[in-house]
Amino acid sequence: MRKLLVMTCVLFVSSMLAFGENVVVPKNGTPVFVKYESMWTFSNDGDIEKPLKDVKAKTLLHFGNKVTVTGNKKIKDKFYLYVILPDSSKVWGPMDYFTEKFIVINQANVSTFTQPDKSYVGKIKLQPGYLGYLIKEKDGFINAEFYHYSAKTEKDKPVWIGEVWISGGYTDKIDAATQASYLRLAYNYMYGKTPDLKAATAALNNGLNALDGAESEVAYVLKAELDKLGGTAPAAEQTAKPVEAVVGKFYTTTFDNLRFRATPGADGNIVRKLKIGEKLTLLEKESEPEVINGTKGYWCKFETTAGEIGWVFDGFIVEYKE
Repeated sequence: MRKLLVMTCVLFVSSMLAFGENVVVPKNGTPVFVKYESMWTFSNDGDIEKPLKDVKAKTLLHFGNKVTVTGNKKIKDKFYLYVILPDSSKVWGPMDYFTEKFIVINQANVSTFTQPDKSYVGKIKLQPGYLGYLIKEKDGFINAEFYHYSAKTEKDKPVWIGEVWISGGYTDKIDAATQASYLRLAYNYMYGKTPDLKAATAALNNGLNALDGAESEVAYVLKAELDKLGGTAPAAEQTAKPVEAVVGKFYTTTFDNLRFRATPGADGNIVRKLKIGEKLTLLEKESEPEVINGTKGYWCKFETTAGEIGWVFDGFIVEYKE
């Protein structure tokens, strides 16, 4: 996270307000998106610094949710945005959890720059699927923050991307950002200080299942990385180990928008999409396993707390915890 530096003067930059050199606060009326998997927001600004368990009026938002800025506030050294949701309710959330635009690299070897000038070429080359967040735009350049390791390395060591300038080679489509978010997670598992190939495999599988069967223009990158892991990971880590689902116990999903189907099988009609944290009661479990995108599991019949009945592939569920 960038440090939030504040000046007493207020400068207007594009559609944003700039407070100091490195802090830009979106103007009222600016659409922004949630940039992390999930985040709690609060109806009352007085609840912002309270422990979550002590806050009653709160709303959970998820990656890609679009809201509109309607105000802002600084508490200590941190900025918060007051945003309006599609149902017209208003909530407070940390500014660092929102972005005005996703930046998804969709071309190979995209050049980076240390300044918005092509004579300031950086060492890092960006590859398809890298996910960044817009900081600002200037003279045809995009300044974006990339919170992950790159797949390309220097001297056999992972490269942390961070903040760079680019002049093209990207898309800002939400579907591409959704799948790129899972790719970023996989790269962090693969190239972090303690590599975890099993977790990386699960992240890639989740990314391929995130768009209800559809694919973004970077989906091929997830498939290519999954193929690489399948060829190099130890046998025990080639697929995510499914939970030992037991009838009568409670479970929830491992990612948002998991398809809840009317019948078992990938071709079953979709009842709706499930969110992480939903409580599901297991009613029935198929006897024969199936492999979907490299993950082995069973189709299971669940009931939601609202009484809905449907089927979920148990390779993508975990035990529910109160």
